[in-house]
Amino acid sequence: MFPGSGSHRPSPLLLILVVVLGLGALVFAILTVTFYQQSSTATSTLNAHSAAAAKAAAAEQKKSDATDEIAENDSPFQSFTAPVAYGSFVIKFPKGWSSTVDEEQSDNLLTLIMNPNNILTTNGQLTPQAASVQLIQQVGTQYMQTFAGAVQAGQMTQSAITVSGQAGYNLTGTFNDGVTVREVVVPVRDQVLVFSTQNATYSSEFDEILAQCKIIP
Repeated sequence: MFPGSGSHRPSPLLLILVVVLGLGALVFAILTVTFYQQSSTATSTLNAHSAAAAKAAAAEQKKSDATDEIAENDSPFQSFTAPVAYGSFVIKFPKGWSSTVDEEQSDNLLTLIMNPNNILTTNGQLTPQAASVQLIQQVGTQYMQTFAGAVQAGQMTQSAITVSGQAGYNLTGTFNDGVTVREVVVPVRDQVLVFSTQNATYSSEFDEILAQCKIIP
């Protein structure tokens, strides 16, 4: 054969590079598929665990709600929960009692009146009520100044009291309205919750209302 007439053989180095690149591409493809499968499996497992946890939480909440409903039905008390804007405080009072709620755009933000059977008025005036709760837009020290003179004069007795973990003031004696026999004042931030009773006959029920109320500080 004449020189220069034969075909050129590929360089051994080039063949090695092609083989190496081919193997690298194959390995990369295998790893990609493997990692994808592992990721898919992990995602599926996580989703399954999340779904199971959500289902368990929903079942537990349903069970808790059912338990609370049974407890509420068995309880001799009914509940009033104030709107979120007013602090969501909870007042419990005897079942069978009537109640009325008044919300106003004034310093007296909310008034809850509770009384056995019916809430009666005579000549446009409410008859003495077993219990009432007012949320008043006024700081505690300022509100308590109203009674300072009567306390100093001995017309009213003031003592410390704790309601739902909050320090307050217990007042008994002669009030300006001539009908209130006891008042409990609980400062909450820049407001006060005022519990009062105008009928000493229901003093034990009034104490139960104080004992069971829930105030969010």
